[in-house]
Amino acid sequence: GGGGNLRIYREEHSAPSYPSPSYSPSPWLFSQPATSAFPTIRRFRSDVGLAGHPFPPFKASMVLKANSLDSFMGLMCSGRIPDGDGKMPALVQPNSGQIASFRIVETMDDHMDVIHLVFRPLYLFPSWTAPRDFVLYRFWKYEDDGTYQVCLDSGQHVDCPRVEGYVRGEMHSVYTIAPLKKRKNKRGSRGAVRAGSTPTTSNTASEPPYGNLSNEECLLSHVVQIDPRGWVPTTSSLPFFRNQGYGDAFAIMALHQMLDVKEALDSTRFVAVLMDSVAHHNNNQHSNNFRVGQGERRAKMPR
Repeated sequence: GGGGNLRIYREEHSAPSYPSPSYSPSPWLFSQPATSAFPTIRRFRSDVGLAGHPFPPFKASMVLKANSLDSFMGLMCSGRIPDGDGKMPALVQPNSGQIASFRIVETMDDHMDVIHLVFRPLYLFPSWTAPRDFVLYRFWKYEDDGTYQVCLDSGQHVDCPRVEGYVRGEMHSVYTIAPLKKRKNKRGSRGAVRAGSTPTTSNTASEPPYGNLSNEECLLSHVVQIDPRGWVPTTSSLPFFRNQGYGDAFAIMALHQMLDVKEALDSTRFVAVLMDSVAHHNNNQHSNNFRVGQGERRAKMPR
């Protein structure tokens, strides 16, 4: 399924190579260390979702017309709610025109912070649902192959209590940003020069690794698993409602945040057009005066 030009996939269980312990929360989104005190938990193919949760993970990808560094900065900054001296604003809601927005609750270090993510209300037949919010520990890293990873995991924070009017859900998600592969010549060697020319250090030094800055295109992928909490059915006692995809709708809504990132990056490539309401009003007034003048001239013409 999907929407907004997104192809959305439901994640599948990985091979049953794990034992079947009772479910216990684990802080490891990926393969946990052998020395971890937490029990091994059945996961999905992406190693992001946990099999003990009531709803499966969903995945979507899209190509962005920007290099991976700009895309990473857009992902980290797009949708941020301006905060006043680190305090929770009186009115917490998504920014205008965005599916979801966030504020930074605390910066832990250069690679980790805590954010408060708020969504818009979602219509699920036959009524609107209360908007969801999440307290997420967000950490990120850059790999030697030129890719970025941004991981978000639900938690609690003393500076982010529950907000009236919102239902606090639980989320586990990972964003990945992958640059284009470096092209190879016919001989299969990388970075070869033309025949008859001599390679120089300036040519090789000017090329950034994996083309992160030279390639104006990258692949943004998002895997997300959400438990929306609230009244959304999660048990087999209400099979009809559970089969309507009510819980899945929140994950699909979260995947559509990628469209906000794409729109923010696309807007930087074009000239900004300012909508001047005063000029628009003056143009309308001028047009009305022109029509009135034409009417008066017609009335004065002899018949």
